[in-house]
Amino acid sequence: MSKCLYILDSDDEQPLLPDNVIVVVWSQYALSTNEQYFSIPALIQQQDEALKKRLLAWLYELGEVSIVNKRIVDHLVIRPGFSYWWMTTLTGKHYAVSNVFYNTLRLFVLEQIILDVAPKKIIFQSADKQVSCVIQDYSQRANISFKWVKNKQKNAVARSWYQKLYHLLPYPLQSLVVGMHYIWQRRGARPNKQNEHTADITFVDYLAHLGPQAQESGVFSSNYWTSLVDLLKQNHIKTNWLHHYVTNGSVSSAKAGLALISRFNTTAAGLEQHRLMDAVLDFKIIGQVFLDYCKLAAQSIRLKKIARSFIPSQSNLDLWPLFKAEWQQSLRGPSVILNCFMLNVLEKNMRQLPQQTLGFYLQENLSWEMAFIYAWKKYGHGQLIGIVHATIRYWDLRYFYDPRCYERSIRNNLPLPDKVIVNGDLSLQMHVKGKYPIDALLQMEALRFLYLAKFLETKKNNNLVLRNEGRKRILILGDFVPVYSIQMLDWIAEVEKDCPSSFEYFYKPHPLCSVDTKKYPFITIVSGVLVDLLHNADLVFASNVTCAAVDAYCAGLPVVQLLSGKTMNMSPLYGLRGVYFATSALVLKNIFYSGLQSSFPDITSIFYYDNNLSKWASLFALQLMPSKKDRRGIEKKLLEEK
Repeated sequence: MSKCLYILDSDDEQPLLPDNVIVVVWSQYALSTNEQYFSIPALIQQQDEALKKRLLAWLYELGEVSIVNKRIVDHLVIRPGFSYWWMTTLTGKHYAVSNVFYNTLRLFVLEQIILDVAPKKIIFQSADKQVSCVIQDYSQRANISFKWVKNKQKNAVARSWYQKLYHLLPYPLQSLVVGMHYIWQRRGARPNKQNEHTADITFVDYLAHLGPQAQESGVFSSNYWTSLVDLLKQNHIKTNWLHHYVTNGSVSSAKAGLALISRFNTTAAGLEQHRLMDAVLDFKIIGQVFLDYCKLAAQSIRLKKIARSFIPSQSNLDLWPLFKAEWQQSLRGPSVILNCFMLNVLEKNMRQLPQQTLGFYLQENLSWEMAFIYAWKKYGHGQLIGIVHATIRYWDLRYFYDPRCYERSIRNNLPLPDKVIVNGDLSLQMHVKGKYPIDALLQMEALRFLYLAKFLETKKNNNLVLRNEGRKRILILGDFVPVYSIQMLDWIAEVEKDCPSSFEYFYKPHPLCSVDTKKYPFITIVSGVLVDLLHNADLVFASNVTCAAVDAYCAGLPVVQLLSGKTMNMSPLYGLRGVYFATSALVLKNIFYSGLQSSFPDITSIFYYDNNLSKWASLFALQLMPSKKDRRGIEKKLLEEK
């Protein structure tokens, strides 16, 4: 009897199938000992290292494809020595922007299953047209019968009439709308006249996550930099601060951000000079943005032949249907106009900035950072250091490249800082496994997580464990992606329905994501500083993405994370012991009832801690000391832990 491969992309129960049918679940972690059953998400976890290397290698090779005797990287040169290729969503690999990379991994696994099973027929039940096209094309190449059973689209994001109209527009008109919105948001954000400032050290960050009293007092403090700001002041080190404005709850507009920055400068006593990155916007920049956009859009037309290059080596999968919209959006869509604004705005900022010897920026490998690195080096500033300020998730592909990208022997290279600061052994190991140049890594205290050492000591002294009497207090940490927050709350609702009044639920929404909680009357909405909320919790239920799960884990609380097979496992706690993953509401309920106890992990194995910031102090001493002998001695001390 000929074999049939039935690929099920649905949360519905599996239909009854004949014995000759082999089932492949596309989006569930369901496990089975049946040899006729495969879970794609589970197989990805089993083969994670090999699959990640393969995906990164293919993306590198895609940029090296030659069309009309030029690499794609070289076709997309937008400034001498700087290729726009490094600002596209294909090289950015942001998990929140697109699911194409996860679908690519799933297709890699599926191809191997097909080769092993050798089916005569494939049935794909899903709502995903692009993936269906890839599998259908593969089946035709392999002389396998194919059938697509189209599901109805579930959980589709509701769009207003003007959003629907916007998405009907061609990419150039969408870009025009987004560009005008960008300019409108920054209206009135004209910089005040800057005082003379002799600082030659610059920090670049976001005008967000400010300290609790920053807006009230007008004195700059930041949850990104925490105690480092005080260390700089205590040592009378003058600094420049360039803030990237992003829409957030604490700073309502670019104009409000500029007013706040003016207050920071007034209270800084000459030690700090704050600037708003977007405040340099003018008509000349707008004109240049238009020219840059037209140049890239024209190149996208010239590179039509790239459609033939989306078949990875040693594979028969043609991934073009999956990446077609991604490629077009990367070179003609709204993200292009925003990237062009960032490039030109950063060029002007770096041109106006006095000569700097040292620069720091928050490293997440976003597109604007590539433009910033280019502009910093273009205008001859000194050493540039990227700071990995949070945790690195295993599947956060932004932080990983094929090792060949780190070679400096060719033109239009991947923009890299001179050094990268890692904040703990976990981050260090991720970089080393990813083949990042070891000599470029520096180890510094984890600024954002310094408070955890004191918090954990308080918990140990108070001997806080889960209560045996009364209801357990469950803190739910919302995500910035609405669909994840809604799924978490829906699962909690199912648990509450089965076990009413068994637990107390407290929900902390993400500051950048509001969810209607009216249909969850049993949940109490909370706000405030996370550390205070952790003090009153017995257990934390978090999304698969949020770094707040790390805070809870290091604070000694049991952590349960939502794990959906619809996306990559983006947990920052991936691979650590004592972390629980819920793949359904039933699994979540069982975990809640399993009697989890608090633990006290060795947080020094995750982050570097020292409230005196000895490593940071040594770094600034190294940069500021005139004696070469002293500089070499401190540099040796900084690197001895590698």
